[in-house]
Amino acid sequence: MLTVKQYIKHNYINNTSLWQLVALYYNFINFNRKKIRGINNKIQRAGALLHNGSITIAGDNNTIIINSGASLSNVRIFIRGFDHK
Repeated sequence: MLTVKQYIKHNYINNTSLWQLVALYYNFINFNRKKIRGINNKIQRAGALLHNGSITIAGDNNTIIINSGASLSNVRIFIRGFDHK
């Protein structure tokens, strides 16, 4: 039996636009938290599934890139400083 995440990934991964929409909704209902202080910070995560995670950035000009199709669960990302990628 497939989990909901496996079912979604199996059926929608080939349609990029639809996958990004599904990932956005999935991330919204799973209460991911992000706290960003500073300017020009970017989080690129289109099409990635994040479950029960948090992202905290304190600084300027930082970038976090999570590739499409990635599935992260219970991950905490913390960046303090400037110009990190």
